[in-house]
Amino acid sequence: MPKDVTVLFEDDHVVAVAKGPDELVVPSQWTPKAQTLIGRLQRQYAGRVWAVHRLDRETSGVVVFARSPLALQSLGEQFRQHRIRKVYHAIVQGVIAAGGGVLTHRLARGAKWTEGRVAPAGERGQLARTTFTVLERFRGHTLVEARPVTGRFHQLRIQFQQAGHPLAHDPIYNPGAAFVLARVPLHASQLGLLHPATHRPLEIGCPWPDDFSRAVQSLRAQK
Repeated sequence: MPKDVTVLFEDDHVVAVAKGPDELVVPSQWTPKAQTLIGRLQRQYAGRVWAVHRLDRETSGVVVFARSPLALQSLGEQFRQHRIRKVYHAIVQGVIAAGGGVLTHRLARGAKWTEGRVAPAGERGQLARTTFTVLERFRGHTLVEARPVTGRFHQLRIQFQQAGHPLAHDPIYNPGAAFVLARVPLHASQLGLLHPATHRPLEIGCPWPDDFSRAVQSLRAQK
């Protein structure tokens, strides 16, 4: 396994790795497969690795891949039916007074394919639902734990913007905001799923990367 890929869990059916910021899960028109997580993993496992979900380029955290046809089918079905338990940590702008809450919107794609939006009244959109808990409050920012029930495009980024607390740095949904971390401060900290072969619950955690940890430490120092 390449040194820059951190394996969080591995067996004959599943491999989960820690995705770093500014890293792609699958290729784009600008990034060849060899430079993505799926490309590196397929070289390691002679092609028998399949992507079943993805994170945005700037988002860090746990990503799970299938290593067998059984896992490909099972994990794909679990994601489609929203049976995967996803936990994210995010730093948002402003101080959230409540201890937590539920965010519900209907989302749609924006005018640009790289953007999303809340669907206006009368327009059909995809239902997005997120529960969240405040973990820590700082001077002008809040660290939250978000648990998206659905998996819509830019779901957390849009929903917290709509709630009046956009992510502390987000060139699309919070343009011009100055923050110590120069990428979207969003980290996939945990995935919970049923193992494709054993059908037992499998919880895979991923610690914060260095840049996210430094951002939190900087905010704590300003209290």
